[in-house]
Amino acid sequence: MVLLTKTGLALASWWRWFFLLSALICLAIYVRREWQVKNPLIDFRGLLDVRYLRAVLLQGIGAASFASLLVIGVLYLRQGLHYATWAIGVSLIPGIVVRLLVHHGTIPLLKNVSTIKRIRMATGIMMLGWGCLTIFSTYLNLLLFVILTMLIEAGHGLLIQVGKQLNQRPRSRRLINMADIFAGQFKLMATSLILTVLSVVLQNVTESWSFSGLPGQLSSLAGYRAAFLVFFIITILSWLVTMIAGRNYNLSKHIVK
Repeated sequence: MVLLTKTGLALASWWRWFFLLSALICLAIYVRREWQVKNPLIDFRGLLDVRYLRAVLLQGIGAASFASLLVIGVLYLRQGLHYATWAIGVSLIPGIVVRLLVHHGTIPLLKNVSTIKRIRMATGIMMLGWGCLTIFSTYLNLLLFVILTMLIEAGHGLLIQVGKQLNQRPRSRRLINMADIFAGQFKLMATSLILTVLSVVLQNVTESWSFSGLPGQLSSLAGYRAAFLVFFIITILSWLVTMIAGRNYNLSKHIVK
């Protein structure tokens, strides 16, 4: 997909289209099989449960957020702000520590808070962090970046906590295992897709500003700001999902006992 943004419909890119279409066809065949066999590897009918679907979607966004900080954020510090590699590596540790502390430490503190309120709190914190990262990306230094990543990962840690609870919605151990498998697969797919989109935005915006005569560092920072803006919009959409899908409404008529 990244390569096709450059070549488009050019004849020389036929093999790229071949692999893309082949992958989509294989994915469609796989989904169709899972719907038809008696004992599927993953029961996609479980996705008709809005409560579970919301949990899967938000976990995918949380995983993509963490991967974006590790990939796009590291590039931003190295290429955009020109920090040393060792300093960048150290700067990632506080966010990970905060995520673990929030994930495990807030369980007793928030036990009386409803699940939907915790989800809204988590997505709101992530939205605030990515919003600040977008607005102030051209003015940040290493310390401020660390503070914002800690804020984002605090929301991510809370999101993981409530996501695991919502995954227990299915009524049988078999469906719970399926739910965990699908959630893991979706997090990988969501992460790869969002990183692809961010990479395309970063590359195209940077090149566009470079061709317009903007100096190298400023055009690079403009590209990273655009990439951060895209994920900020994704966090806004995830927050809206929690606001709209607040009711635990189950559409499924196929829950296996």
